[in-house]
Amino acid sequence: MRASFCSIATAGLLATSSHFSPSYAQHAPWTGFYVGGNASYLSARANINESAADLVLATYDTRNALPGVSVDKSGFGLGLQAGYGWRFGNLITGLEADYTWFNKNKSANIVTVVPGFVDTANAASSRIGGLATFRGKLGFEATPSLLLYATGGLATGNVSHARFTGTGGFGSVPEGSVSKTATGWALGVGGEYALSWNVGLKLEYLHFNLGDSKFTTAVNGAVRTSASNDGDILRLGVNYRF
Repeated sequence: MRASFCSIATAGLLATSSHFSPSYAQHAPWTGFYVGGNASYLSARANINESAADLVLATYDTRNALPGVSVDKSGFGLGLQAGYGWRFGNLITGLEADYTWFNKNKSANIVTVVPGFVDTANAASSRIGGLATFRGKLGFEATPSLLLYATGGLATGNVSHARFTGTGGFGSVPEGSVSKTATGWALGVGGEYALSWNVGLKLEYLHFNLGDSKFTTAVNGAVRTSASNDGDILRLGVNYRF
């Protein structure tokens, strides 16, 4: 998935650059302060896994693991970004901050089968409210109108996960949940094509990882649950430079 996202981004930008060339100046500036907006697609799955407590050793043992569930929370989002760029010959460096609203709350069902016990219907839900990144950028002018760059830095987002006995609807019993602001990292690549001296069209791919969320489930806290918080983002945006 990540490789395909990168291939799409690079091919699209190079194709655009080959058909258009700016007549307004020899080189686009890429410097100074800019703001913009973007539309993003999030590809993400929360892998929610449980481990039962070993009541004899009083430890958590993966040999007692219960069936996990994968919740697909992919979807579209809208965001804003702002940054600043510096030029050193054909090398361009910069800093950028952005926030994207996703608000994706998805759920999935699973039947837990434990030998010697009655099979139980369970549900898990996962949500990502929004994601902010604070990144450095390092790039070069592939053509006078096309900037290609790599980027990376801090990522933080609002995440929540829950497990239920039942299917998560009416009559289900909450087993445990967690909701927090998680922090991690983001890495990616992208490009920007200068439509004019002030306006640029960007295509960017990011992979982010906010670490795992951990919480206990079941009434007696006998089960430890871990939920992943990572994903891939492909975004198309517009920047305006002052």
